[in-house]
Amino acid sequence: MSDTIIPMNPAEGETSFFLVIGKILFFLFIMPPFSAIGWTTLGLSVYIIQRFRYPHCESKAEMKGKTVIVTGANKGIGLETARDLARRGATVILACRNMIRANTAKDEIEASGGRHVEVMELDVASMESVRKFAKKLQNRQIDVLINNAGVADLPQQITEEGLELTVATNHLGHFLLTHLLMPNLKVGRGQVINLTSIGHKWVKNAKELDLDNDMRFQLNRPLKTLEIYKAAKLMNLIFTAELARKVHGTGEYEAIFMENDRVYGTVSVQIG
Repeated sequence: MSDTIIPMNPAEGETSFFLVIGKILFFLFIMPPFSAIGWTTLGLSVYIIQRFRYPHCESKAEMKGKTVIVTGANKGIGLETARDLARRGATVILACRNMIRANTAKDEIEASGGRHVEVMELDVASMESVRKFAKKLQNRQIDVLINNAGVADLPQQITEEGLELTVATNHLGHFLLTHLLMPNLKVGRGQVINLTSIGHKWVKNAKELDLDNDMRFQLNRPLKTLEIYKAAKLMNLIFTAELARKVHGTGEYEAIFMENDRVYGTVSVQIG
C-alpha cells in the first residue's frame, strides 16, 4: 500500500491563521477577565511609547496675568496648547475661523479648569480678516502669540485676494499678524511661537517657492498638494530667521519647529 499525500488547501491554512488571531483578540479585549489584562497592557504600551519616544512638557510655570493668542485653537495642537495655558492661569484668546467649533473648544477648556478664555474670529487665509482681528486688539498687551493654524493636503485654490490658500493659511496670514501685533508684544517684551514642520527639508530648490509667481503656484504641470505645503513650511523658517535678524537683542522671540506632536528644535532671539 502506498502512502497518500493530501496537499493542504492554502485557503484553509489562511482561514485557520485568521481564526487563531481572532480568538486571541477576542480573549484579550472582549472576554473578561482576560480583557482587563489586554486593555491594561495596551494602555501601558501606549503610555510608555508616548512617555519615552515623544517629548513632553515638565514645566510648572504659572501664566497668571498673561494674555496669549493661539490661532487655530479649536482642535489638535492648538486646542491642547490653549487648554494647558488656561490651566496655568493665562487669559487665552482662541483665534479661529469656525466660531461654532471655537465656542465648543472654549467650553471644553473651561470644563477642564480654564477660567479666562475668549473667542475671536480670525481667518488667517484672509488678510482682511487678519487686519480686522489685529485692530480689535490694538490697545491690549499681548504676552504670547502662538502662530499655530495650518492646513495640508488641500486642493490648489486661489483666494479672493489672489493668494494661494495653503500658503496664505500656513504662512502669509501669520506673517502679517505678527507684524501688526508687534506693538502689542513690545509692551510686555512678548514672545512669538511659530509652529512649522520637518516638511521644509523636502524643498530641494528655491524655485519650488515660486516667488517669481507671487507664490500662486500656477505651474504648467499637475501640482501635488505636498509641494505647496513643503514650500510654505520653508517660508515659515525663512520668516523666522529674518525676523530674528531684524529684532535681535531687543526682547524675546522664539520659534518652535514641529511635526504633529514632535518638536524638532527651537530658535530663541529677542524682541521688544
